[in-house]
Amino acid sequence: MGIAKNLNNHSHNTEHLQAEISRSLFSKNIRIDMQLRHSSHAKVSENREIVRTIIKVLILAARQNIALRGHNETISSQNQDKINERLLCLEAASDASGKGMFDTFCAIAEKYQINWKDKLCAQAYDGAASMQGAYSGLKTFIQNENPRAVYIWCFVHILNLAIVDTLDSSTDTRNFFGDLQELIGFMRARKRTAMFYEYQKKTKTKQKPKTE
Repeated sequence: MGIAKNLNNHSHNTEHLQAEISRSLFSKNIRIDMQLRHSSHAKVSENREIVRTIIKVLILAARQNIALRGHNETISSQNQDKINERLLCLEAASDASGKGMFDTFCAIAEKYQINWKDKLCAQAYDGAASMQGAYSGLKTFIQNENPRAVYIWCFVHILNLAIVDTLDSSTDTRNFFGDLQELIGFMRARKRTAMFYEYQKKTKTKQKPKTE
């Protein structure tokens, strides 16, 4: 009898404690759902500001025809000390492995008399294994000859991956680019491309000039 009474008192004590907690939270107007919603809104606002900043940087770089790396991109920047970059050459590599890329790189350096073993200070590629592989990547072959050639994962490729992942989170955007990719693949056939151009010519000749 005494045990049953103690259990009954314990149950009432637990319910009383829970009731006091609920009353305290209600009196302080602290709602968990509102806190979670506020936290979610804050994170969305932060992400939007980050994307907005990235877009501004892209527009600035595109308008001034400058690279996306090596510049002070703050608001107060006057674009001082810009890096002068030159496209040296475009070379097709028959071997896409790290060793094949390294042989192509050496051939280019020898052709243009570039002392990369002493002067090269950095190298930047995408994240492919043939480029940044620790054992047989291009950056490893270069660093074996020049340890000072620091490898940096190309920020443009990182930005591209971030944009792709961001767009892929939207169903409408994913469907749009998926349809666009399928259309490009469909139109790559030479016969279809020729028919498309022919139809465009016929359509253009049938159009009447606009009168003001």
